[in-house]
Parts: sequence; structure tokens; C-alpha cells
Amino acid sequence: MKKVAAVIANPQNGHKIYQAVKALSQAAEHKNIDLRIEIQEEANIYNGLTEAEIAASDIIILTSDSPINNIERFDNNFVLRVITTDIINNPYQILDNNDWQQ
Repeated sequence: MKKVAAVIANPQNGHKIYQAVKALSQAAEHKNIDLRIEIQEEANIYNGLTEAEIAASDIIILTSDSPINNIERFDNNFVLRVITTDIINNPYQILDNNDWQQ
């Protein structure tokens, strides 16, 4: 089973964060992908990813429309940067990304 970790942050619009979480979670469940999501809202972090979850992930998905706290945690992983709206509109396409499916 593929393992994916994601960090979703968008301080401008908290509603979009939760739309993205829902879309990505539903797509991952449908594709039988083990997904862990960390949410970053301003100064708060929810469901923080552990070192073990990060290390076990085949890919890390990071939103690119706002800074990610402690981004250096992902230096040794394959990282895909996408904007929050793309996660909402194209979650299957993001999870089907051929660059990490090799």
C-alpha cells in the first residue's frame, strides 16, 4: 500500500484547508492509499506528522500557497508542492502523479 503524508496550510482561507483535507482523504480512501494529513493554521498545528510517518511516506504533498512550518523535516523525501485549490479540484490527479509511482 502506498503511503502519503500531506501538510495543508492556507492562512488566508481556513475553509479551503478543510475542503482540501476532505477531497484528498476521499481520493486516498478510494485508491487504497494510506494518507496522513497535518493541518497548519496560523500558529496552530493539528495532527502533526511524526518522524516515523514522514520516513515511511512514499511522497509528501505540501501546499505551496503559504509557508510550511519546519519544512526541513521533508528534506529526505520526494516532495510534491501544489496549491490548495488544486488539491480540492484534482485530488485523484495529484495522487496519480507518475513521478512518485515508479
